[in-house]
Amino acid sequence: MTPSPANTSWTSAVARGHLTAKNRGKRAADVVGVDGSPEMIRQAKEKYPALRFEVMDAREISLNETFDAAFSNATLHWIKEPERVISAIKKLLRPGGRFVAEFGGKGNTGELVKAVGHAWESLGLTGSAPHPWYYPSIPEYAGLLEKHGFEVTPRYSLRPPHPAR
Repeated sequence: MTPSPANTSWTSAVARGHLTAKNRGKRAADVVGVDGSPEMIRQAKEKYPALRFEVMDAREISLNETFDAAFSNATLHWIKEPERVISAIKKLLRPGGRFVAEFGGKGNTGELVKAVGHAWESLGLTGSAPHPWYYPSIPEYAGLLEKHGFEVTPRYSLRPPHPAR
């Protein structure tokens, strides 16, 4: 996502800050990066001391400013409460603001989940096998975004060139 000059941008799951720095690019945009991991934020601040980073849960964003754009990379499939994060992001955006997200889609970990389930049963473990992800279909997530007032424009589902075998 390329910000326009004087835009402000919020980025989730900054990891070590690389994409937050890239989103700022050579433009005069103000960028705030957030991640739920204090260690990732520490590393991001160390590598990019001129940028602002905050430790924050994407479901409970508490910033005093609003933004022209929000970008989320490889985060949303970890959040099983999608409406909470969508609502939080909507509150962050100024009127006409845009939200761009990249995350795993429906069926992304299907074979892994199946294998874990078989292993769980063969080990005689009780209860359900762990499943920490939320992988919706494009129409499912688009519907949630529209429910919260977003106008959904072209979206894409990309398959990796060499799927795991």
